[in-house]
Amino acid sequence: MLKDEILDIVYSFIPLTKIEYQCNHFATGKLVLVTNPSNSNYFSGIKKKELPQINYLFCNLPSQEVGISIQELFPRIIPSFLIMHKN
Repeated sequence: MLKDEILDIVYSFIPLTKIEYQCNHFATGKLVLVTNPSNSNYFSGIKKKELPQINYLFCNLPSQEVGISIQELFPRIIPSFLIMHKN
């Protein structure tokens, strides 16, 4: 919708790298991992460098997207919000 000029500004996890758009860092959030109480793996926590080696899922409740691999969205970083608008 940004490309079709329906929206003037967007908040996104993934930057748009086209010359006609400007992308600025807006905020960085915490990544919270939740598991079954009987799961004793990583009982003391997990390091950022270990995240790409585990299987975990992302659930976006507002848009009803369930089961998307969070590793596809940000494989090696903690989520950041970006603001994009057309120059």
